[in-house]
Amino acid sequence: MTISRIASLIVAAGLLIAAALLVRRDGPGLATCVLVVLVPVPLIWFPDALGRYTGPAELGSIGRPTPGIMIAVVGWVWLAVISPLVIAIYS
Repeated sequence: MTISRIASLIVAAGLLIAAALLVRRDGPGLATCVLVVLVPVPLIWFPDALGRYTGPAELGSIGRPTPGIMIAVVGWVWLAVISPLVIAIYS
C-alpha cells in the first residue's frame, strides 16, 4: 500500500466518525455524508486506471486519457475540502 492510500483511509475513517457523531439521527443526511466521503477514495486509490477511461466516442464526452495525478488531486481536494464542508452543513 502506498502512503496516499493509507492516508486516504485514515482521513476517510475520521470523516465518517465525525459524520456519525455530528449528524446522528438524520438518516438521509448521514447517508449523503457517507456517500460524499466514500466517492473520492477510488479516485485516490486507482487514479491511473480511472484516467485511462476515455468514454463513448459518439457522445464526445472524454476524448483522451487524463493524467493519473490529476485524478488523484481531484480526489484529495474532494476528500479534504468538500467532504468536511458537507458534514458541517448537515451537522
